[in-house]
Amino acid sequence: MLTSDEGRLLKKFKKTKRPRYYYHLTDDMSWTKNVVLKPRVSGPKREYCEPDVGRICVGPTVAHCLASTVVDLGRIKVYRTKHKVLATWPVGIRDSRFTREKWLRCKTEFVYICDVPKEILDKAYRYDGRFGDWSELVDKIEKIKGILKKYNFPECP
Repeated sequence: MLTSDEGRLLKKFKKTKRPRYYYHLTDDMSWTKNVVLKPRVSGPKREYCEPDVGRICVGPTVAHCLASTVVDLGRIKVYRTKHKVLATWPVGIRDSRFTREKWLRCKTEFVYICDVPKEILDKAYRYDGRFGDWSELVDKIEKIKGILKKYNFPECP
């Protein structure tokens, strides 16, 4: 049963126009090759001010995912949706138009792609996730893309 706040938020959700693959990152090493994720209202990487709406946060590229979260510099696993899917545009997430974050609002199957090597994480997170204005976030995404390209990091279209 939805709360009245959730009902109002759901009316604001807009779906993407075309299905595509999306990426999701995790530092949970217990995940297997294929995982089915369910939308969650809360998560360890969520800001306190984010809306209480069940979702799976995804990005169009690994670089966008890395830029949109501050992760512990350990080991990160990359997953991609098994099939091309429609997503919803986030509501109440200030930086989503730069990070291109989307939400999946139903149970979705993901396949394991690879780990992000610690060396890449160290370089990517030299930019510590804090920024003064939105242009710095855009620069951060471009720098992370450059680092991934330099290391020939696999990323499926």
